[in-house]
Amino acid sequence: MRHLFTILALSLITVKGLQAQSLKDTSECLQISGKIENIAGISESDNTYTVELIYYNTVIDSITRKNNRSFNFILNKNSMYTIRISKKGYIPRLVSIDTSLDNDDDNLYRFHFDTELLKDEMKEIFDAEALEFPITIVSFNKSQEVFHFNKEYTMNIKHSLYSTNRR
Repeated sequence: MRHLFTILALSLITVKGLQAQSLKDTSECLQISGKIENIAGISESDNTYTVELIYYNTVIDSITRKNNRSFNFILNKNSMYTIRISKKGYIPRLVSIDTSLDNDDDNLYRFHFDTELLKDEMKEIFDAEALEFPITIVSFNKSQEVFHFNKEYTMNIKHSLYSTNRR
């Protein structure tokens, strides 16, 4: 009887696990691209930058680009990602992306952004805590049916950058 109960319990756990997996939608939904505006023309030996795609604190893809060439990633639906852009001698830039969509939305959307990296020596004028946060959050705008960046968040984080904690 105990074996029957164990088999029944394991079957129930397996069925629940399969149901949970079917609820998680991993279909591709967003092609995100971007480029760094302020590194073109830097010497040939120092003109590369790295872009990392981060999913749950794990780097899942990494691209190295030269000059101001664009980078591109395809993101899955209903997930949270971070893009980290870094270059030696510059402050890393973070962009957060929320790909939450309705379950019946099977479109592949596109979003492009251009940004600039700030030189390391500028760290002295910025609030160190604010530098740890993404510069923007990209998410889906249902009323306009496009991915966009959160202007209010971006404005607030930029304001925080210049609000140094020096006393």
